[in-house]
Amino acid sequence: MAEGASASETALARLARRYGIEPGFRDARGEDVVTSDAANVRLLRAMGVEADTERKAAAALEQAERAAWASALPPVVVVRPEDDRCVVEIVAPAGTRRIAWRLEMEDGAELRGTAEKLAPLRRTGGGLDREQVQLLLPGLPWGYHRLHLPELDASAVLIVTPGKCWLPKGMEDGAGLWGIAAQLYLLRSERNGGSAISATSPTLSRFRRREAAT
Repeated sequence: MAEGASASETALARLARRYGIEPGFRDARGEDVVTSDAANVRLLRAMGVEADTERKAAAALEQAERAAWASALPPVVVVRPEDDRCVVEIVAPAGTRRIAWRLEMEDGAELRGTAEKLAPLRRTGGGLDREQVQLLLPGLPWGYHRLHLPELDASAVLIVTPGKCWLPKGMEDGAGLWGIAAQLYLLRSERNGGSAISATSPTLSRFRRREAAT
């Protein structure tokens, strides 16, 4: 059973989670919306995974888990610097305690290093003698970099993120601010169906001024 899964959880739910599909969200009205099985099936199909029955979902889940153990790195890794370091989980042959790494930075610079005394997190079964370990990298600037593990013949895009969107200082400090929040791509008007943002934004601005005047 996959890590974090409960005995009552369906194979479809575990498969959806592995592919990054959220089980639900809270909408703008504060109401919880649960992702339906049908939505999971459609989203997985869009990613090339057939899971319209539990049997298919279980088979796809097993295949995905074996593929994850067979590769040292996924295609893309997202990390958030903490305590002046970045932690990347990798898969290596069991017993590996030393890994050389190389980073191609977004600005063209290059960093190299060797991680010693890797602590194993968990070990796979199914005939694959491999372990999941933590690779500790130095604190890195936000951006899109590329991580290489030459000894494992693996590389991945490494996205370093602050973990949250920028906020005005007043909101960072807890002050209340008033304004209009709008998803521009969802705006509709007589002049466009929502894609021509440059034409719709002035309409929103005029509406805001009219409402403020009243």
